[in-house]
Amino acid sequence: MAESDENGLVKSVESLLADKQALAAREKKLIDDLNAALAKMGYRVVPANSADAPKKPGRPPGSGKGAAPKGAASS
Repeated sequence: MAESDENGLVKSVESLLADKQALAAREKKLIDDLNAALAKMGYRVVPANSADAPKKPGRPPGSGKGAAPKGAASS
């Protein structure tokens, strides 16, 4: 009885792995198609952690709201 449960569990894990691999392949194809379409429009997609990725716009370091202006008295 326990052996059939183990076989069922193994088959479930194998099925889950096959589904995950198929999903990853479909996702890669969709991303490749999107990249091709965007390239035709003059855009380029890069990973967020890539060296080619532009830096996030924003305030320069040290200019946060919590910093008191120079010469201001702190309470």
